[in-house]
Amino acid sequence: MPHLDAYGRWVSDDGALYWDGRAWQPMTGITGFPAYYPAPTAPAGPSSVKGPVALGLGIASLVFWLLPALGLPVAIAALVMSWLALGTSGRRLGRWGQVLGAIGLVLSLINFAAGAYMALHSAKG
Repeated sequence: MPHLDAYGRWVSDDGALYWDGRAWQPMTGITGFPAYYPAPTAPAGPSSVKGPVALGLGIASLVFWLLPALGLPVAIAALVMSWLALGTSGRRLGRWGQVLGAIGLVLSLINFAAGAYMALHSAKG
């Protein structure tokens, strides 16, 4: 929550900005440089490709569920890759791959069961 400083200006919580009546302006010192410098961030670790692969396989499983011979392996691969991605930097994409892969797996199994049922019951005549 903004507060008043010693000069009567409204100052942001982090002390980097003040309100001049029209817009938030950066705090500047005598030199004209900003008085606030953000803390250095840690360098990003190596990015993992497992999350995007799991997401791609999950999306593909939603397309291939119409052909259970393709849908089942793709959905299982999506679930395996998403499980491997959960411990890496791609865990968010891995979670989406897991959800989409599970939906694709369920749809593929339903399609497989419906196809098997129709094949067994249509051979009566």
